[in-house]
Amino acid sequence: MILLISLSIAYVVKTEAIQEVEVPYKQVISSINYDRINEHVEKICSFGNRFPGASGCERTAEYILNKFKEYGLEATLEEYEETTIVPYEAKIIFDGEEIRCYSLLPNGVETCTTPAEGIEGHLVYIENLKKINVTKYNLDGSIVLTEFNVGKEWVKLVDLGVKGVIFIDPGNYTLIECNRKYLAMLPLDFPRLVISRENVKKLMEAIAEKGEVKIRIINKMEYENRKLVNVVGKIKGTEGYQTVIFVTHFDSWSVIPENAPGASSAVKVGVLLELAKYLSENKPVNNVIFLACSGHGLGLSGVRHYIDRHFNELRDVPVVIGIEICGYGKEAAMYDTGNFYAFEVTRKSQRDRWLKNMVRLMLEDMSEKLGEKYELIESEYSLAEHPPSEGRYFISEMEAFLAYGGIASAIVDAGGEREFIETPSDTIDKVSVERSKKAVEILFALAYKLVNSTLPNEVIGPERASGDYGFMRVRGNVTVYNISRDEYEPLPNAIVMIGEIGTGTTLGPAPLFSLIKKTDENGYFEVVGLVPSRGGMVYGFAPFLDEPSEGPVDYAPDWGMYSFPGMYSIRDDGYHVMLTAFKCGSIFLYNVLDPAARQMMLGTIQIIVLRHETQDPSVEAFSTMMDMKAYTRGGGTEVEQWRMVFLEEGKRYDLLIVNVYLRPCT
Repeated sequence: MILLISLSIAYVVKTEAIQEVEVPYKQVISSINYDRINEHVEKICSFGNRFPGASGCERTAEYILNKFKEYGLEATLEEYEETTIVPYEAKIIFDGEEIRCYSLLPNGVETCTTPAEGIEGHLVYIENLKKINVTKYNLDGSIVLTEFNVGKEWVKLVDLGVKGVIFIDPGNYTLIECNRKYLAMLPLDFPRLVISRENVKKLMEAIAEKGEVKIRIINKMEYENRKLVNVVGKIKGTEGYQTVIFVTHFDSWSVIPENAPGASSAVKVGVLLELAKYLSENKPVNNVIFLACSGHGLGLSGVRHYIDRHFNELRDVPVVIGIEICGYGKEAAMYDTGNFYAFEVTRKSQRDRWLKNMVRLMLEDMSEKLGEKYELIESEYSLAEHPPSEGRYFISEMEAFLAYGGIASAIVDAGGEREFIETPSDTIDKVSVERSKKAVEILFALAYKLVNSTLPNEVIGPERASGDYGFMRVRGNVTVYNISRDEYEPLPNAIVMIGEIGTGTTLGPAPLFSLIKKTDENGYFEVVGLVPSRGGMVYGFAPFLDEPSEGPVDYAPDWGMYSFPGMYSIRDDGYHVMLTAFKCGSIFLYNVLDPAARQMMLGTIQIIVLRHETQDPSVEAFSTMMDMKAYTRGGGTEVEQWRMVFLEEGKRYDLLIVNVYLRPCT
């Protein structure tokens, strides 16, 4: 007889009875020095651009380190290597004069670097790109000057034979417009610069006087592996067998890598430093770690590297609190996930219920004793209610601690006009820590309670790869197939785009963030902090080579006869992927038309590459790519009808373009 036994397996964790302390609310709140926080914000903003790898980042890290030491913390810098974007030069040559400009973010892996002498064309000013009268303008071979706030209409200029576009500084940048000025995935070699309104006057006057003027644009920007740092400050508790981590980031992000003022992240750091000073003067029971990360815009790279380095120490960290107080919102919220990892497993398991109950009861007590209302407008972050859009999303360093099985939430100043965050207009005049007073006071009260209480430990693992939880290390090699030798050879200095495919989450080519790795001289790369493949999701790896960076990409992903897979379902730590690329030419397809209906194709477009002579799909080397950002439009992931096709040069191909309509199963 055979017995079939069904087992229900659950995670077993060590849970201690919570022993909470009473919070002296008046003492805690009265200790908050807003003038000192403002001094931190002003000082950090004075360092200038804090895009990852910029000098302003280095100066900010040193400032935080010195403040930690001044406050009596054990403070260190932790270095790691990451691929970042390095702008070198952007200018216009007109009438023998150089006019300063700024580069925009790359299109995928394509930095749009021009030849050293630049590219030349006649300048055409078009105010409204939505309705271009092609008979009015001589666009072929031109360089277009236009307003910044034109959405994505600039892409159509490529189809009209334009060589590049210069946007005029709008004065106030908004996140939605910034995110429409680059392509997330397509490596389209189309230079895009920004010019100030002051500098554009001479060009506008020349156009008005002469009708047509010639200019040259020069642009140089590279992907490079650079050394970045996290700043770590520690306070030893009086008992010290549990540790509480407070985390935020100190760098900034922008569609213009040379203009990332990041006042909102400076506020986060100011609050972190003030909390560090308070807890250093009021000795906590538990150990406390203050973690200020870089690499926020590089796929949360700083915190991912911190977790990887300290992985075996995280079992004794029962809770991590993200500081996401930006100086924009008057309300307070506590978010338990975000749009990067999009990880809701912890909430569904209810392992964080003790934290939410603690905060709820604390706010009731706080309101009663202080005689004013303290509340959270949200105590969790529902991904269904907060899908990422071009103009708003929430991404926090604390998300990475959830992935391996930790407990984490962020205190957020909610509401306010946040469209300037992570844009060139995220400047000090727009933020006010006093505006976010409620969130600051709730953070300090919660911090006091957490660092002085015996906390339940509901941490799973930490797990490198177990079920839904994991913090995997994935390694890979980029190769080129040498048909004459019948072997795969390494491709040095390749650039690999890494992202999730199939779930609609934002790990990968996200609104502001990317997982892009540049390989070493042996074609080797490593990425840390990936969660195990979940649901129907796989990881996609797209290797390119753009070296020298002038002109279109030289190598693209190989999907042909001799290729390795470009997509992997990964559920094991230490997984190794083999990738192939091939020397290619590029074709850009803009809004493919249905010849029968004489209108743009709707639905999903599939491109089938055929050998011209035989109409055989067995092509030695090819690939296709669409531009897909992890935004939602009407509840679905945004997919533009733009495609790039990569083919071997010197050969003839036919492209079969098929409209695919997806219908729900009945």
